[in-house]
Amino acid sequence: MQTFNAIALYLLLKSVLIGAGIGAAGSALLYRSRLTPGTWLKSIALGIVGYQVGLYLVARGESHSYYVNGVRMDRAESGENLWLRNRLAEHEVLLPIIIALTAILVVYILRKRHSPTSLL
Repeated sequence: MQTFNAIALYLLLKSVLIGAGIGAAGSALLYRSRLTPGTWLKSIALGIVGYQVGLYLVARGESHSYYVNGVRMDRAESGENLWLRNRLAEHEVLLPIIIALTAILVVYILRKRHSPTSLL
């Protein structure tokens, strides 16, 4: 049981660090000279949450896969359409990164729209 807990903790910490790295890189690219510690920490938090949501979607899609002779099928035996879940499972690396960056970008756009110093 301790081995399972150690592996689970390792995977969780790994995904949190990857999400934090995505958040830090995204905030550095978007905010550039206007980067403050508050916006940096918010971007890191959004990167972590977005990455975790993406990992959840990938795991959910992977858990409902249906294979026949080693080939992933888009339709299950029972007639269930698995096309979307298969696409989520196929893009297991790219999807969490895109979701994390999208969350950071949405907050950046909303913050820029409501800032009083914006001329546009």
